Amino acid sequence: MLFCSCIAAKEPAIRYVVDPYHAYSYEEMLEDASTLEQMYPDIIRLDSIGESVEKRDLLLIRFGNGDRKIFINGSIHACEYITTTYLMYMIDRYAYAYKTSGIYEGFDLKKILDSVTFCIVPMLNPDGVNLVHNGLESVRNPEEVSKIFTGYADWKANINGVDLNRNFDNNWYVQRPENGPSAGGFKGYTPLSEPESRAVARYLDSEMFWTFLNFHSKGEGLYGWDDPNIEYYPQLASMVSRIIEASNYRKFIDTPDTDYGTLLGYVRETYLKPALTFELCRYVYGIPYPDEDFDSVWAPARTFCLIVAEEVMNMEAQEYLVFQNNKFLHAFCDEEYAKTYAAKWANSRVLYIQGGIEKLMNMTVSDISVFVDGRQADMQAYNINGNNYFRLRDLATALSDTPARFDIEYDTGSMAVMMTKGKSYTGDHEDVAPVSSGTMAVPSISGLCLNKEKIEAAAYNINGNNYYKLRDIAAAINFGVTYDHHERKISIDTSVAYEDDTAGFVGS
Repeated sequence: MLFCSCIAAKEPAIRYVVDPYHAYSYEEMLEDASTLEQMYPDIIRLDSIGESVEKRDLLLIRFGNGDRKIFINGSIHACEYITTTYLMYMIDRYAYAYKTSGIYEGFDLKKILDSVTFCIVPMLNPDGVNLVHNGLESVRNPEEVSKIFTGYADWKANINGVDLNRNFDNNWYVQRPENGPSAGGFKGYTPLSEPESRAVARYLDSEMFWTFLNFHSKGEGLYGWDDPNIEYYPQLASMVSRIIEASNYRKFIDTPDTDYGTLLGYVRETYLKPALTFELCRYVYGIPYPDEDFDSVWAPARTFCLIVAEEVMNMEAQEYLVFQNNKFLHAFCDEEYAKTYAAKWANSRVLYIQGGIEKLMNMTVSDISVFVDGRQADMQAYNINGNNYFRLRDLATALSDTPARFDIEYDTGSMAVMMTKGKSYTGDHEDVAPVSSGTMAVPSISGLCLNKEKIEAAAYNINGNNYYKLRDIAAAINFGVTYDHHERKISIDTSVAYEDDTAGFVGS
């Protein structure tokens, strides 16, 4: 399900929204998020990464407009719901400052939110939070939950009794005493057994993140500072030193009793990027941290995410890109790191792109129409770096009954698109979902052959489909192409030969 708000023609007057001094519920989070999106539609967008066991949407808040993304989550442990309060309060305060002075605690929020996007899942365990707040009578299957535990104030697990922060596929196979559902510590019967942890894993595979932040609530300290691979991302050391200086937090070290199946370990080992876990509050045993004491939580931690954002802005360009077939997976500043990551995936390659991943995020939807021998063709063009590109199978379909017809198939062995001139297209004309402007276009790693001979043609991959510059295909097949600038119209004439007359030809 997508979260959406009915935004009035005129944006509501901005104000502070989040009240942090009480037990902050799932329903209140959704209501506040919707209000914030209506107030700040230019910097806040709501979505969902999946559903919990009891079918609650796992809210995703995209906060900012930058290409460099930071993943943040809260309330992976139910009784630590004050982390949700913290994240929602943070969004509220930062957004207000963005729209007013543009400055928060000396940080240039306009610069940060134009450079970085915080991708925030503020409550990863809403079923567990509901149990802590409202007790056994509020759950869908109270009989099963009651078999697990009879007191719920210090409940960490999801409603199945699986500790989500022990359910990720990193160091999961260690032996642990908790071998069945419990209020906390049970890692599940298999890695990623729970819908909440699976939703996170799927989402993290779908986006390119530069840093990962996990928020907990016990101890006023920091995990992740001792990453053995810190040499590959020096900003981690700077992040940590600035955070410690701002908060006087302590540095914590995981022990065998705690370091199994954690989200921190999973993202650090899977994506080879900086990852930190914050313990926001003074340690309180057995109960959630007192909500009325929120100010003492916020004061030392109020700039944490801004510090991290500035350090992410200073990171080197991620110029080594990993692809599985033509699907972009992740990017790195170090070639060996990229190769290490690529080894995890079948049919993957590492491609060097000068300037890095951010150079690829410049695709826009084109409004140019295309005519083939006088008839309008059903083809969507995408403008990349000033040139229009078309899906090859759309061209093959449009030309199938003309002298310029050609067939295409993909050869997995050579990872090349094979074109056969003079043969009508035999494949399906598969409709693809419209792609919005800003979607990543990456150089295609597939080769292109015509009658088994390799040819050169500029190509990009957008959402798994190859798009080619029209004039390159026209030159290879040999058909005429003209462009009418005033009518925004490309005309293909299959009765004439190709001429390389591209002055002002935007659709080439």
